[in-house]
Formats: sequence, C-alpha cells, structure tokens
Amino acid sequence: MAVVCKNEHGWVVDHKQYLDQTYCRRNTQPYEGVLTSFQFQADLFNIKCPFMMDSQFEVTQESHSHMGATGELESSVKRKRKRKRKAELNYGEVKAAEYHDQIKDQVLTAVNTLLELGKEVGYFPTEKNLQDLDNNVRARAAVKSLGETDICTEESCYHGDFPSIKDQQGIILKHNDDVTMSSIVNRPVRYPRDDPAVVSVDNDLYLLPPRCSFLLSDFSRVNLLQTSTEFPRFDMIVMDPPWQNKSVKRLKKYYSMSNEDLLDIPIPRLGTDNSLVVVWVTNRWQHIQFVKDTLFPRWSVQFLAEWHWVKVTKACEMVYTFDSPHRKPYEVLIIGSCRKPKTETNSEGIDEETVSQERATSQIPVSKVIVSIPCCIHSVKPPLQEVMKEYLPPNPHCLELFARNLTPDWTSWGNQVLKHQHKIYFDAVT
Repeated sequence: MAVVCKNEHGWVVDHKQYLDQTYCRRNTQPYEGVLTSFQFQADLFNIKCPFMMDSQFEVTQESHSHMGATGELESSVKRKRKRKRKAELNYGEVKAAEYHDQIKDQVLTAVNTLLELGKEVGYFPTEKNLQDLDNNVRARAAVKSLGETDICTEESCYHGDFPSIKDQQGIILKHNDDVTMSSIVNRPVRYPRDDPAVVSVDNDLYLLPPRCSFLLSDFSRVNLLQTSTEFPRFDMIVMDPPWQNKSVKRLKKYYSMSNEDLLDIPIPRLGTDNSLVVVWVTNRWQHIQFVKDTLFPRWSVQFLAEWHWVKVTKACEMVYTFDSPHRKPYEVLIIGSCRKPKTETNSEGIDEETVSQERATSQIPVSKVIVSIPCCIHSVKPPLQEVMKEYLPPNPHCLELFARNLTPDWTSWGNQVLKHQHKIYFDAVT
C-alpha cells in the first residue's frame, strides 16, 4: 500500500514502500519469472534534512551546537543577514508570489495535520534527532554513483530508420528475454505476468513490473498510441512534461520541449468520455496558467482540481523553506476531465459505465495535498494509483506520457520510458 494514512486534507504516501511491494516476488511456484525480489535503492529515499549547500548546513549545525538552555542562540553565534534583493521582481515573479500567498494557508494546514497523523501511526518520528542529520550525504552519493543510464534508450528514438508502428505487431516480453533496443522502438511492448521480470536490452539489464505495457518512441510518434489496436482508450492520462525553464537551458542536461508542442498531443482521441487528465507542473506560475487557460481548452478538457505534492524529510520537515523565494517544497497537480462537444453526445446511447465515471470525476475535491519523502533522483514523482482509485472505474486503463519508468497495469510512453527500470537502481533481496 502506498498510502500510509489519510484525512480530509489529503494523504501521506510512502513511495519507497510502494516500489518495494511492486518488485516483490509473489508467486512461490516455479515459473518463467524472476526468482528473487528487488528493492529500490534505500539511499535514494534517505532524505534526513532539508536540501541545502554544505556551507549552509555547517552553519546550521554550528547553530544547533550553540543552543542555550532556553533554545535560543548564544551570543557567540550570529545569524547571517539575508542579502537584500537589488532588482525588482518581474511580472512572472510577482504572479508566482501572489499564487503562493493564495495557496499558502490551505497547504500548510493540510501538511501540518498530515504530518501529525503520520506521527500518530508511527511513520514519522515524534522528535528530531540532531545527531542523525548528515545533509543527505548518502542520498547525494547514491545519485552521483548512478551516472547516466538512459542514453541508449533516448538516442535510439532519434537515430536510425525504424519501421512505422503500423507495420509492426506488438511484442510480449518474458523473464530473461534478450532483445535489442531497435527491436522494441516504435512498437507496443507488453509484459503480462503477475511477478516482476528481468530482461536484457542491448546487454543492459532492466526490471519490468507486473502487467505493464509501454511504447518507446520520440514525440513525433506520439500519435502511434491511438493508431495501434494494441492500446485501449484510457480512463486516466497522467503526464509530467519536460517543461522549459532557464536552468534546463543553462545545464543542457535534460530534454525539454516548448508549450506549443504540447498542444499537439491528441488527448481527446486517447481518452474515454470523462477520462481524467492529470498534469504535473512545477511551481512556475506561467506553466500553471498555460495548462488551465490554453492546454486544457485546446484538449477539450474541463478543469476540475488543483492539488499539491509537498516534499518532506524523514524528520518531518519540508525539503525547502515554504516561503523561500527561489525554490518551493511543493509541486502542482492540475486535474481535468475530457468533455466531448455536445454535438457528439448522444444522451440515449450513454451506458452505465460512462455515467458512473462521470459521477466519480465530478466528486474530485478541488484541493488536496499529497505528502511524501521524495526520491532524490531528478523529476521522480510519487505514485498516484491508490490516491486516484476512488475517482476511477474498476480496473481502469491508465496512461503515463513522458514516462521515465513503468507502472503495473499501466501503459507508459516516452523516449526515456525505461530510464528508471535499469537494474542499477535496484538491489536484489534474497
């Protein structure tokens, strides 16, 4: 179970436990499947204290060591004064500050109640152990040791003359299969068994979760999701687009795409009537407004809700100061529902399943908060299956766009769809 506890404000989610349960072998009988269980590297979730530079952490530790009996700093330690900002805020920064002020009280109330509930059930510690703080050195070392594991998958989508998906049948993988990257690009791939599997792709080992399917392709072939008979119409479509921002352009490390490209995703033809559309957005005001005012109308999607994911440490602190002007400890989920034009709707032909799904989506709360200890790998999001379950039909068909990992019972699409399935991220459990 991914959900540790919940209340009227939202959920506390254990992402690490969810992954461990996903890759745990359940079948004790001999069969063509993995013979061991796997766990996601524990240090990748070993977030003990807020994110900060080493120099800032040293000052913080020194401050703790000079705490007097009253809990206040002794005179020998002085707080550093914040440098005054010289430049005026630009329009985007002003709007971002206004947005933060609008959601602040509501999100903080939710976080505080969820953290207290997490303490009550024993998930979070009731007291902070200062001796246990290490500026997340093990988590940072774990990420650094991984290196780049997705280059071959990404480049395979852009280079080479691959056949159209219409000319290729779907492929079913099984445990210990040995395939080439070119043989799985631009074609539906499915793994149907109930236990995880290990497969070799161009001599690299990847883990497959139970009952997963995927399409490895670049954005120019996203329409293949609707032209292949291998894929159903989806009850929920989740995406974490590679949003453009200044830091991405400066680092030149992560693939990004323009907002205009996102408009071309054929959401209405991928989803069912009333299917949910969930878009992850950073806390940049421009992206939030683009989804609400431009993207959703273009896709014929009705805005329903705006939720927040708040990242916390094992010590029950947010990973950044909530009011930090530079980085926020939260990200935004914008949720909508596909709506066909009235001219395409035949009231006499609406079945009970459609009515049931429409009723479920209409009950989605306008505001909720998900609290979790984040994975320290860039752009890894918490699982949504259990959180969204009550708003979906039984056994829903779900799709993740721009996926960097596979999900049980879901279809995943992207040019990095196998990135976090590489065996280097996992430890075998005997």
